[in-house]
Amino acid sequence: MPTKRPKLNFVVSSALSETVIRSGLEDLSTINRSSMSGEIERILLETLLTDESSVSGIMADVYTGQSTVRDVLAGEFSDASAVIDWRRRGGPDAMRPLVEFASRLSAPSMVDMQTPDGMGGEVVYHAHSCWESVTNLLRRNEASAQGESALGVSLDAREAEQRLARLDPEGNPIDASGFYAIVLRNWGLLGGYDYTYRSLMDIVRMSSPLREDARSRCDLKEALLASYSMRGE
Repeated sequence: MPTKRPKLNFVVSSALSETVIRSGLEDLSTINRSSMSGEIERILLETLLTDESSVSGIMADVYTGQSTVRDVLAGEFSDASAVIDWRRRGGPDAMRPLVEFASRLSAPSMVDMQTPDGMGGEVVYHAHSCWESVTNLLRRNEASAQGESALGVSLDAREAEQRLARLDPEGNPIDASGFYAIVLRNWGLLGGYDYTYRSLMDIVRMSSPLREDARSRCDLKEALLASYSMRGE
């Protein structure tokens, strides 16, 4: 009786490949007491989504259109902003792969000051408040910085202030990548700070354009795997 379940067909490159694939699948189906089709499906899904359950669930939503790269990054940064005990989450460094990915992804992006927040206002107001906290922390650190690092801290604090001034609902777009650069250069100070992630969540939401393509989805998966492996999740 023909099945109504969805089907996929593919062509192999050679008779040798066909023999190897058939033999290997027969072994797996015997060991796992499953069908060859079931083994093909399992292998493909583990390759495309990974066998890490937390990450595979996220990527499944992305591939089925229920979520986007932007949604995932904003959600990860939102979750990180609520972390109370970073030690139980693998430490702040567990978030670094995602911040580095967002930084690369945002290279061509501009921060749109008119991005709506979904509640009748604009995201920029929340972004300004959160980035102000980041700027103030940099300024406090500037006062205590010594030696060769003092100049770098001072320059970053000044740039953070300049960016804060430009986070204005009437302001012109500003490059998104500079926000990530400041955070990454001052990771020891900002990597475990809740307002860092609240700010980056807003920057992700306001970034335009933000690539949603094959490369960005693949790189998102790798960043999630690196991050979740450090969290022990």
